[in-house]
Amino acid sequence: MGHEIVYCFSCATRIPGVEFERGNAFRVGGKVVCAACVPTLSAEEQKEASLSSSRIKAAKAAPSHGGTSVRI
Repeated sequence: MGHEIVYCFSCATRIPGVEFERGNAFRVGGKVVCAACVPTLSAEEQKEASLSSSRIKAAKAAPSHGGTSVRI
């Protein structure tokens, strides 16, 4: 319930929100683009898409500290 659904600005493919987390879709300069249409972007926009993908992967790889703190 309440899942995000957007469309690629280039090919109008339906993109569910989970595709951003999977690295199959990107937000670039106010646009939403699917992975298949990334080559249609300018070089600058392609670089921004690759950076956003690596930020998502880095955030997922970071260890979670949720509630396991130890007091001395």
